[in-house]
Amino acid sequence: MKKLRSLPILSAAAGLAFVMTGCDSVEDGPATTGEGTQEQVAPETTEAAPEPTATSSAAASASPGPTSPGTGGVTGTPPTGDTNGDAAVATAVAAVAGSAAIEVDYSSDRLGWEVELISGGMEYEVLLLADGSEVLEQREKGPADEEDRLAIESAAVPLVEAIRTAHQVINGNLSEASLEDEDDRPVWEVEIRAEDGSVNEVIIDAVSGERIR
Repeated sequence: MKKLRSLPILSAAAGLAFVMTGCDSVEDGPATTGEGTQEQVAPETTEAAPEPTATSSAAASASPGPTSPGTGGVTGTPPTGDTNGDAAVATAVAAVAGSAAIEVDYSSDRLGWEVELISGGMEYEVLLLADGSEVLEQREKGPADEEDRLAIESAAVPLVEAIRTAHQVINGNLSEASLEDEDDRPVWEVEIRAEDGSVNEVIIDAVSGERIR
């Protein structure tokens, strides 16, 4: 009787031990897939990996590089002169009171216009910016030449007007212009450099303003 009663107790103890062993294996072992292969689960991370920065060729080409100096500045007029000669003459005449211009040319050494004027029997020289807008230097040269003084006194057409008339005849850049004597009459000799590089001289009567040739 004692032996029969001990069997259920031993069977219950063995079953309990089997259940406990199965629980330990579930808790301690790694997760398995349906095919029995172990699969490691990586821990989740909240920090995003930084994206590499790439510089496109378009952005590289858009980056600023060294720049060359401009060519259209106030001192950028070529030595052959340009259409600002009449503006330079007008500025010079306004700078010297009671004066009349007798000559204008472009100085490649000074990079500006040189205008010769007569006022009160004295001759003046005025240097201006290449665009003719500003006086850079002004000086008195001394008594004016007598022939120049008499010629400018008899001239009814100023140098500015003669230059503008010449530009209407020939399209190009002003090289120089001066008061001369031809057949005992004062004339303006205006040299214009055309687009093809040729230099053309226009002769204008300083009294009547008519073009002689």
